[in-house]
Amino acid sequence: MNKIRLTKTDIFTAALCLTAVLPGIVFYSRLPAEMPVHFDINDQPDRLAPKAVVIFLIPVLMCILQLVCCAFAFGREKDAVPGKLKAVCRIIIPVITVVLETLTVMFAMDMYKNIGTVILCLLGLVLIIVGNYMPKTRRNSVFGIKLPSTLRSDRVWDSTHRLAGWLWTLTGIIIIPLALSELFIVSVILIFIVVAVPVIYSLTISD
Repeated sequence: MNKIRLTKTDIFTAALCLTAVLPGIVFYSRLPAEMPVHFDINDQPDRLAPKAVVIFLIPVLMCILQLVCCAFAFGREKDAVPGKLKAVCRIIIPVITVVLETLTVMFAMDMYKNIGTVILCLLGLVLIIVGNYMPKTRRNSVFGIKLPSTLRSDRVWDSTHRLAGWLWTLTGIIIIPLALSELFIVSVILIFIVVAVPVIYSLTISD
């Protein structure tokens, strides 16, 4: 059984999640007793939680999630996954945590309301970066579109990830202006489509 090992980079990225408490601490006394933890498609909060949970507990949980991902995913498949892709994946959780916590504080203080725009722009950027590396990722058990059809065959894996790479990169470029135009429903539908298409494609060409 392989030992669980965490590098200094793993510890550092997990610690970045904890820095998300800073905006909440700075403005804690000015924040309402309950703050949003979830928003609907129209950028309206549909679930609230005590502010202490939002400010402190969520970053701690995300820190733990980052450590788990570093221990069981990011350090594996060293030869099959491009190093730059693993570096990008390592910072996704910390960046999302800091951005969401900051936006939530700003929303609660009526400083900024367009949460969906920022999240979709961030998602578009992730799709562009990850999509660029998808075709360069060889068959493995951690990163990529892991289906029985792709895991059985290098040919199916490579073809599926080439398609996904082009689709995700193009979609990321398209989503950013859609988000800035607040076309949230169109963006979400587009994301579902580009996730589903490679999956369906992999089944049609499976060995």
